Amino acid sequence: MNNVKINIAGKNQGQIILGNYVIQNSYNKIKDSNIELAKAIEDIAAHLDQTDEGKNKSEEVSDVFKELQDRIANDAKPHMIKMVWNNLVSLVPSINTLTSAALEIKSLFTS
Repeated sequence: MNNVKINIAGKNQGQIILGNYVIQNSYNKIKDSNIELAKAIEDIAAHLDQTDEGKNKSEEVSDVFKELQDRIANDAKPHMIKMVWNNLVSLVPSINTLTSAALEIKSLFTS
């Protein structure tokens, strides 16, 4: 993966650039409804860009991360978010070291 670039300001449209993928509007939608969840997404994006696990599987990781954001932004059923999250964790197990971010995501599918 290449640099993670997050351009979000005020009511402007923003984007997350992760490798060759540009994720637009999903992040904004998440940020508008839950700032802690948006911070977790930012932390995960930075982690994916900085770890060898993320870099070595960059296309697959980018696809799964984009899918996770899309599902969260579009209020997918909890079991669907869990499925995508578990897929991401299986690709990059070190994500679980981001305790706050991981707990924030897991709160979407646990009671």
